[in-house]
Amino acid sequence: MFVKRAVTGKPRILIALYMGYGVWGLGINDYPHKPRQVVFVKCDVRGTGLPSNFFDAVVVVSTIEHIGLPIYGQVGFDVDGDVKAIEELRRILKPRGYLITTPFAGRGFRIVPGEGQYDIERLELLERGFEVVAEEFFIPYKLGRRFVWVRISRDFAGKVLTRPEVPGLVYLVLRKPLS
Repeated sequence: MFVKRAVTGKPRILIALYMGYGVWGLGINDYPHKPRQVVFVKCDVRGTGLPSNFFDAVVVVSTIEHIGLPIYGQVGFDVDGDVKAIEELRRILKPRGYLITTPFAGRGFRIVPGEGQYDIERLELLERGFEVVAEEFFIPYKLGRRFVWVRISRDFAGKVLTRPEVPGLVYLVLRKPLS
């Protein structure tokens, strides 16, 4: 898969800069460490104000599951904040553009302090309007004093109950269709 090969062994931002791509960061809080090569926009990802069909690719790691919840400077509670954010990211992606994200997963959609944990049905809401290029599920497995990630099938992911403090993870690569 192209994404895994492209990022193996090097920080994503360095690869993007090396390849000549512009790198942008979006966030609701000020970001004090702004490399010269990165454009930072202070905004809510549910309504960025950026032009439609703007980005070739968007990488959203450990973020979607927190959007709309009163954490990391967000005020209020929006149970569909994650879905609204994905819809906005789809809008600002160019046709055939990629969205890479890693939401938490478990059996049954639930909101625990500070994060959402997704079941298959809720993941399908996030995937709506995209072509699914890759969807890989992982659960944490305790090995001695540390956890390792074990890949599981989609079917098994819908049956596995993870503890709220140690949720599973989904690696999603989505592509915006041409129309």
